[in-house]
Amino acid sequence: MKNATLTVSFESEKLDALTYHMGKKDADLQSELNDTIQKLYEKHVPQATREYIEDKLGRAAAAKEKPKGPVLCCPCVGFCGAGWHPCTPTPMKALCGQRVAR
Repeated sequence: MKNATLTVSFESEKLDALTYHMGKKDADLQSELNDTIQKLYEKHVPQATREYIEDKLGRAAAAKEKPKGPVLCCPCVGFCGAGWHPCTPTPMKALCGQRVAR
């Protein structure tokens, strides 16, 4: 999932005080802001829309995880038992050493 960046204006002295006191409590400002924006999302975006987005993201992730099979580069593969291999610079000679006709 691609993340967006939000920019928020806040008085610097207040931000310094906030980070100082959060640090004393081992709290992280970024984590707190992420939690807050998630709660706003859940509050304002209808459940059906959230389910649609989650389904869409899940399908996109599954598509990325599917392993891509090897590419058949040499006509001798499957005949000489060399198996799958990358293309060679000289297409007339396969990695198995056998000459192949094109």
